[in-house]
Amino acid sequence: MVFVAVWLCIGGGMVTLLLAAIGNRNKGVCSNYVISMDAAAVFMQKADVEKLLSGLTGGRITNREVADFNLYELEQQLEENSWISDAELWFDNKDVLHVRVAEKQPVARIFTTDGTSYYIDRASRKIPLSANNSAKVPVFTGYPANKEGSKKDSLLLARVTETATLIYDNPFWMAQVAQIDITDNGSMEMIPLVGTHTVRLGNDGDIAQKFHRLFLFYKQVLSKKGFGSYQVIDVQYKGQVVASKGEAKNRVDASQYRKHIQKLINESNDEIVPIPGKYDLQADSVTAVTPELDEMEKMKKPVQTVTNKATNPNPTKSFSEKQESSNVKKKVKQKEKKTNREKDNKRVPKAVMPKKAEPDTRENGG
Repeated sequence: MVFVAVWLCIGGGMVTLLLAAIGNRNKGVCSNYVISMDAAAVFMQKADVEKLLSGLTGGRITNREVADFNLYELEQQLEENSWISDAELWFDNKDVLHVRVAEKQPVARIFTTDGTSYYIDRASRKIPLSANNSAKVPVFTGYPANKEGSKKDSLLLARVTETATLIYDNPFWMAQVAQIDITDNGSMEMIPLVGTHTVRLGNDGDIAQKFHRLFLFYKQVLSKKGFGSYQVIDVQYKGQVVASKGEAKNRVDASQYRKHIQKLINESNDEIVPIPGKYDLQADSVTAVTPELDEMEKMKKPVQTVTNKATNPNPTKSFSEKQESSNVKKKVKQKEKKTNREKDNKRVPKAVMPKKAEPDTRENGG
């Protein structure tokens, strides 16, 4: 009984103290407020948040009773702003109001076919442009207008978000991708900052693998052969890189763009996108097939080069085909030389008889 009575007294005292503290807090007055934001905020400044908060509280924040603040409702109202992703409000023990705001992070800027422009974040949410600043993000042009809410638009928006996020999170592609154009059929074509080519990405998924193959092609082919060697590089087909030769006008100074891209490649890791697979791209290849390692182990056959006729109507022999033909010719020649040497060694020279001396006719007066 004594033990129970002691614990009842302790519990009652704690409840009394808690109620007293809540009562004192409700009777308190907001003495000050502190607004905190990310240092990398692009669209909003602390002054903008202060203006929003002042409008939501009727123009008076300090010298106002703490009980008058509905913190949950204020958080919800702040998060309705187009640029705010999350808001948290609380009072400390000195009656100072703390306001922590997280800004939405744009990953792409969209230009639609009707001339409008806006940003999107990682959740594919629209973010309006800001007069304060502009974000350095990948640019997508040709996005169809007035198709919001349709299934086709949702799939395209998801692919754009996935592509933009991959580029935004990778320093190499952020430095190399100038913009991505969306064609009438929904395919994406990447325009690089460095180089004279256009990269066809297609209108389906596997965007990470496509950029992985493209990087390997950059490193193993273009960095050696030259960035003006191809006009179109097509990576939309699984396991293939199909390049069409041609000359085009350089987008940057010819004496500087090779050094720039080579520097980016050297600073980047081979496995930019950690995808398992072996990619056999040679220095002079126009078309290269890249089957997965598991498939190669099962097949136990050498990799063959395949040319996609739909993309490249005038296919030429790839480097692997030329190399194989050259190796066969060399082996034939070496075999012929070896055979000739063996024949020469086995050949027995014929005996040579001395010439018969002719009679001297001078002594006979002849």
